[in-house]
Amino acid sequence: MPARQHKVFISSVQKELAEERRAVKEFITRDPLLSRLISRVFLFEDIPAKDRLPDDIYLDEVGQCDIFLAILGNQYGWKNSDGKSPTEMEFDHATQTNRERLVFVKGDDDKTREPEMAKLISRAGRQVTRRRFIDTPGLIREVYAGLVESMEQRGKIRATPFDDSLCDGATLKDIDNQEIKTFVETAESVGRLTLKGSRSPVNTVAHRNYRSNGFVQVFVFADRVEVWNPGELPSGLTPEMLREPHGPIPRNPLIAEPLFRVKYVEKAGTGTTDMISDCRQAGLPEPDFEQRGPHFVVTLWRDWLTDSVMDELGLSDPERKLVSLLKVRGSIGNKEYQEAFGVSKPTASRHLDALAGRGILTKVGTTGRGTYYRISRKGLIKGSKGS
Repeated sequence: MPARQHKVFISSVQKELAEERRAVKEFITRDPLLSRLISRVFLFEDIPAKDRLPDDIYLDEVGQCDIFLAILGNQYGWKNSDGKSPTEMEFDHATQTNRERLVFVKGDDDKTREPEMAKLISRAGRQVTRRRFIDTPGLIREVYAGLVESMEQRGKIRATPFDDSLCDGATLKDIDNQEIKTFVETAESVGRLTLKGSRSPVNTVAHRNYRSNGFVQVFVFADRVEVWNPGELPSGLTPEMLREPHGPIPRNPLIAEPLFRVKYVEKAGTGTTDMISDCRQAGLPEPDFEQRGPHFVVTLWRDWLTDSVMDELGLSDPERKLVSLLKVRGSIGNKEYQEAFGVSKPTASRHLDALAGRGILTKVGTTGRGTYYRISRKGLIKGSKGS
């Protein structure tokens, strides 16, 4: 069932604030988010002149709206026989019918306002929070903030993690007693379920974006396995930072917590560094972490530099030793190569660049201390038997 849409009533002195009234309506109806949540924005001037009825009819519109949006300026407006303007009557009716009221006040100098309007603004301020603005763009910003906050409070916009959000309309009837019984019996009989294999597929359960319609996908190639997970890294975290120790930032904390308790995932933010360590211990290249559009992708590379491939490539003993060293360490720089093999800097550069030229190593960087080498992710040499 589609979510119920809401109605907004815009109230102000029409002649004084005609530009602001129209701008607010156009913004709400064109905004991708608000237009999905708000089905109608009422403006008096949109009603054909022949259909304009007495004031009490338009007060009915106030009583039917979900959000009463008042824009107050300097002028009080036309008064009826009781000395009240339509704007004040609408505000009073919104109060009496318990409508949600959002009040926006133009300008900071209250001395320039007509006395009746100054009193109305003061009275409104004692009942609701007033937001001030100077120009139309400022009003739009304040209206957007106010409406988004309103929709969050109504549960129409989730401001909490997906797994910590309320499920509208859910009841106890939605819980399957047999499924719960089976789960409890299985948990008690087994003690603790064990998942074997890579950490990456398990991490997709804890970190995926459950609001996305995308699927978790695992692609198996001859030289690698790719795990595609809908979602993005938390703000401030980059793929390269995943290779260093970092704090835990779970997207879905209520899902991550039980996975941590049964030791399927790490809570200290060491999941990716542990993956790197696991690959090194297995003699595999380090995994790749990257954002591809709406998916975060982890690539696990196979060991294509097998003994038979190195035989075919005719690698020397020092070159084989370097390959074994890189499978454990992940990368090596020129100075580290000099120390490991007892050669000069020019010789180290010549050896490393030669292996990079053959596609066995990949050079990262150009010159300087930040330059290092690692095993190429896949066999680039013609005739390789790495598949």
